[in-house]
Amino acid sequence: MGVFDNVFVSQDEFPLLSGPPPTPHFLAPGGAFDIQGLGGTEGVIGIIGGINTGVENLLSGLAQARSLRNQAAVHRTNATNVRIAGKLAVASQQRRGRVVMGTIRARAGAAGVDPNTGSAAQAVITAAEQSARNAEIIRWDYDSKVKALQYEASLARFNADIAKLKGIAGIIGAVGGAFGSAALLAGSPGGGGGNQAGEPNIALFEGLA
Repeated sequence: MGVFDNVFVSQDEFPLLSGPPPTPHFLAPGGAFDIQGLGGTEGVIGIIGGINTGVENLLSGLAQARSLRNQAAVHRTNATNVRIAGKLAVASQQRRGRVVMGTIRARAGAAGVDPNTGSAAQAVITAAEQSARNAEIIRWDYDSKVKALQYEASLARFNADIAKLKGIAGIIGAVGGAFGSAALLAGSPGGGGGNQAGEPNIALFEGLA
């Protein structure tokens, strides 16, 4: 005997596996719609209201997601612009440093001093170091701004996904709740789908499974 020999079940064990599919409780014999199977007029109105609420929830979630995705796009564009501005600012600082060093050398030469030795050379070195420090400060500042914008873009995209999921959950919850209320109405006295004791007709939709 194989390990899977007892896995499969027979139609005798599960009669629902054979024969025609069961008829939903809100369909009368012959397939006609039976409003009492959905809790009567009150149940149907509740279902329609639930569907409307669900659609509103979905549309609201999708609109919010779209807005957040637009925000993410703006943040990404701003990050790109800031990165470019940072590169330009660093290049500008480096040019200023070269101008300062050139001025020092020119003045030393005009005074008859060798700019590559002594105090003149030291002044050039000091100016170069200061220019490099300033360039690094500018680069760090702009890089920090870029990272902050990139984070905002990622957060907006994440929140957009959450908003979309909430919209989907909203329509499922609203419609499911409306059908659940209709099932309870169908099982209440006078509801049209249950017994006179008012027990909830939990089998109202078992034919849909």
